[in-house]
Amino acid sequence: MGFNVNIDKVIRIRPDTLQGLKSKNLDEILLQKEVPMDINSIESFILCLLSAIEGGKADEKLIVAEDVCDWIENTFVVDEIKIGGQAGIMANLLTKLELADVLLSLPVYDASFVGLLHDRINIPFESNGKCSVQPITKLQGFEKKRFIHYIFEFDKGIYYLATSNSIECLRQNRFIASHDTVNSLLEIKNCFKKYSLENIQKYSIAIVSGFHLLNPEMQDNTTYYDIIAPIISMFKEWKKTNPDLKIHLEFAATRDKELIKAIFQRLLPLVNSIGLNEQELLSILETTNVTTYKKLRKEMSSVNLFEGILNIWVKYPHLRIHLHYLGYYLTISSRLHEKHAIKRKQALILSAVFAAVKAKNGSICSINEINNVLCSVSKSGYEEIEGLLSFLKSEYKSIDEIEDGIMSTDSFTVIGIPTIIVKSAQQLVGVGDTISVLALLLEN
Repeated sequence: MGFNVNIDKVIRIRPDTLQGLKSKNLDEILLQKEVPMDINSIESFILCLLSAIEGGKADEKLIVAEDVCDWIENTFVVDEIKIGGQAGIMANLLTKLELADVLLSLPVYDASFVGLLHDRINIPFESNGKCSVQPITKLQGFEKKRFIHYIFEFDKGIYYLATSNSIECLRQNRFIASHDTVNSLLEIKNCFKKYSLENIQKYSIAIVSGFHLLNPEMQDNTTYYDIIAPIISMFKEWKKTNPDLKIHLEFAATRDKELIKAIFQRLLPLVNSIGLNEQELLSILETTNVTTYKKLRKEMSSVNLFEGILNIWVKYPHLRIHLHYLGYYLTISSRLHEKHAIKRKQALILSAVFAAVKAKNGSICSINEINNVLCSVSKSGYEEIEGLLSFLKSEYKSIDEIEDGIMSTDSFTVIGIPTIIVKSAQQLVGVGDTISVLALLLEN
């Protein structure tokens, strides 16, 4: 698993929290509609945060001005410090549940990870010229590199500002602002590269993430292609040694068109599976298919979401694409045998139960916790899936309904399930990652 592991500082936004935001231009900020791609000032941070809250969007932005981090630390109260990054969150989850033997790419050897990462995760270390795996508790030292991600969590409701204004949040969600000089260059220890290649035949799945954080400006005369090139070489070596290895790429939000092009042109041909949410799908379509992007932006229906992932699948038909959305999940892949399709649906259902546990309790500590989930299935999600299946029946002549939620044409299989409703969720960060990694693991 790799490649983004960092420290998350969780800040819970309450109705009166924003009354403390002091900015000379707050009224002007509220009038702006174009959200910047990166955070380069306090004002741009405020605009991104308020936009995410008002839209109830799970957005993520890079902080490129370090003084913004100091301002955040001095302005907000940090409620919790925990492991962050998709790779770090998913590695902890799988190890706690004892579902897999996990090898993790740790970008820096920093003692601040001790106590946050599970001590049963295998981390390659080099000693006397030899690479071996060690638990995180063996880690000593401190590398002076910044890899802090601020997680702003907010609930549905009215939020009051320092001015006479207020904004209404339509949906519980989170906004992530990151200043990360490590994951922005996708730093990978040579020992991980060496150990993973020597032992790749032991592994069945590689789950990779963190590409949304790439920032060539962190290093002179560097491009996205330069940063990705060593990863591509490593993937090819893995596949050459272990042709059965399945590589899953977990997306995260980015509006950088050049980065999206680099990921599509270089990475998608090499991976077997991708996971994404509706905001990440929108960011991709904005670059790859403007017509579908505008249609989805106008109406976030199951039919439009399906057409969005279908647009990607048509270009890369070898992919398994997993979309997680509020209310339901969808997957599309090449046509599956009936037995495999049913197994994939069962895996999606179980991942939904685990995701509900994480959302309700804030974390998952034991596999037995799934026995204590009150399953209130999303009615609107179920209706959306039903609407999609009706659409597919009208659009495709040769279509088979294998069972409820599973439909196959001559070329592809679509599976959809409603999600479980969790009121007053304790934790939303990592819920999408939980869904993706467990659905993939359980169907294999």
